[in-house]
Amino acid sequence: MASIHDSLLVGYLVDGRAQIVVLQTRPNKGDGGAVDVKFSGVAAYHFESDCLENIVLEIVEVSADIIVGDGAAFVERNRMHGWPRDWDCTRETPKQFFQRQGCRCFQLSCSYGMSGWIAAQEIELLAVPSP
Repeated sequence: MASIHDSLLVGYLVDGRAQIVVLQTRPNKGDGGAVDVKFSGVAAYHFESDCLENIVLEIVEVSADIIVGDGAAFVERNRMHGWPRDWDCTRETPKQFFQRQGCRCFQLSCSYGMSGWIAAQEIELLAVPSP
């Protein structure tokens, strides 16, 4: 499996209809190869502090509790924006929502720049052919 540690996260693509998020990583200082990290069956994601060229530390699977915390921020975002789509905060907790969607939670950590998470059914690392 390809490694993305210390790669540059240079962009990401979101296809809401297909429920796909792709993180585009490229070698930092010529080390390794280009890898796209594809998440399928995405129910929700949240990224912040994008420096436009972020240095990836890791992407790890974590429990929904790590992402959700006490749930207050989720409830407030849902109240203000209807996020995540198809979640009714009066009927289920965020954790129950992710379980109902069949999602696993993945946390993105960068040593420089962006952080965040993705709740998705699948993750796949795809080697990008050299031009």
